Amino acid sequence: MTESILVSVDVGFREVKARWTKQDSYCVFPSVIAPARASDFQAGLNGFNQNHIRYKGHDFFVADHALTHSPLAGQTVNRSRTRSLEYPTLFMAALAQMIPGHKVVRLITGLPNSEMKDEVQVRAALLGQHDIVYNGRKYSYEIDQVRVVPQALGILVREGFKLVPGKLDIDDHSLINEPNLFIDIGGRTVNLMYMQGVEYISELSDSQSLGMYRVLEDVRKALNQMYDLQLSLAEIDGIFKNRSQNGGYSVKIQGVHKTISKVVEPILDQVAESIKREATTLWRDTNASSLILAGGGSHHLGQKVADKIGHPRTKIVDRPEFAVAGGMYLYGIFLDQRNAWERK
Repeated sequence: MTESILVSVDVGFREVKARWTKQDSYCVFPSVIAPARASDFQAGLNGFNQNHIRYKGHDFFVADHALTHSPLAGQTVNRSRTRSLEYPTLFMAALAQMIPGHKVVRLITGLPNSEMKDEVQVRAALLGQHDIVYNGRKYSYEIDQVRVVPQALGILVREGFKLVPGKLDIDDHSLINEPNLFIDIGGRTVNLMYMQGVEYISELSDSQSLGMYRVLEDVRKALNQMYDLQLSLAEIDGIFKNRSQNGGYSVKIQGVHKTISKVVEPILDQVAESIKREATTLWRDTNASSLILAGGGSHHLGQKVADKIGHPRTKIVDRPEFAVAGGMYLYGIFLDQRNAWERK
């Protein structure tokens, strides 16, 4: 019998993150996908068939190649993503990058609060046999089990449990047994999530369109007004990614790097204030033990949001962009231990 491989995939609005090993390592690429012309990928632009995928009779470029070589503007997955063919196509691209060949997969993924209503639809799109061509090679995946969970559960499991030889064990009893608040700052959304131990409380959870794309768009407009720069969102995103390396925000203007922190910081403050306002309104009558911040946007907004909310027990998780994917993988191990996977 073919061994089933456990995989977690977090298809965010900004990046796809996936984990398939017990080591804390990930496959990561931008959540960008666009139609591909046969002439483009057959010609092998920038390498043979780079980032080209054929799935269900359609040809796409994914990741950066979608922005570079598609005849249409690269389409970042939008808020109707779970209803599109592009959505499962990004899952297939992640699988092809991690586990080439013909494999049986049990898959776990997460959705924002506002999209959990699409759980059944997501499972239906992912379960079953999937045959693809990726970068000129054929792959086949039999996804025999799928679990869709609120993204907060992934964050909780990553922070509250630890992987010890052969099993998953509790690492932080307060996270597992007490009420806690989670803020996941993503690309297009900020998820405000209330967990009573390991139980997700939907009435005290919400999603807001306050993610990093709000910041990127506002910074793009400001730079256009101040310096007459016509930058794409991808180029603005690069400013923020480079900040993690050099500690400041800067942009190259006529070949010279110019510091733009005075432009960026007020915009970050405004968005952080909006997140704080939504959180304190939603949770005004709660008494949670801690506040946990995760998501890639926490690199830039996390400390500002934490300072504004002022909870005495606040933590910004390590490598926050991988909190959901990493925690969902651990949750998959938990399901294995309990033999609790949903069956077809």
